[in-house]
Amino acid sequence: MPYLQDLVVIESGATLREKPNHDPHGNVRVIQVRDVAGPYDEVGDDPLRVDLSLVPRQQLLQQGDILLLAKGSRNPALLYTKDWPQAIAMSFFFRLRVLDPATTHPGYLAWYLNTAPGQAALLAGRQGSSVAGITKATLATLEIPLPNLQAQRHIAQVADALRRETKLADQLREKRAQAIEKALLNQL
Repeated sequence: MPYLQDLVVIESGATLREKPNHDPHGNVRVIQVRDVAGPYDEVGDDPLRVDLSLVPRQQLLQQGDILLLAKGSRNPALLYTKDWPQAIAMSFFFRLRVLDPATTHPGYLAWYLNTAPGQAALLAGRQGSSVAGITKATLATLEIPLPNLQAQRHIAQVADALRRETKLADQLREKRAQAIEKALLNQL
């Protein structure tokens, strides 16, 4: 089984020289922990914006990068799919970029890192007492089962379809609950 470091480049998220302040005309989106939306582990649509002059260019995200939350009680992996021209992830994330797309599918890696065995391996490697975190060295030596690329693509597609279905079902359940509540309130 290959190690994660054999499949991806692992980089820490960006650390800016100063606290980022929202600039509605800023040309770089700044992804922070609060921008990770709920149980679907996806980036929200309205992160902070800053001016590019504050951002190291090597920190810019590319579609297909994987963002792994490095600190906290959960360590979800998110596949970055936004079409924003420029975005960065802050230092609470690791950015994983696939080395060879001909052998490794980023959607598969994100899925595997979110599975019970993937999360258990991350949990076993956490360090720290007040805010547990994963080190880059621990992440690098995580063993990843790697089927052929066709199987990886299939797994990634099924996992994404399940995530979207779950999200839609939750939205439907919420709308139904609101409609029932409204109908009941109208009877008062």
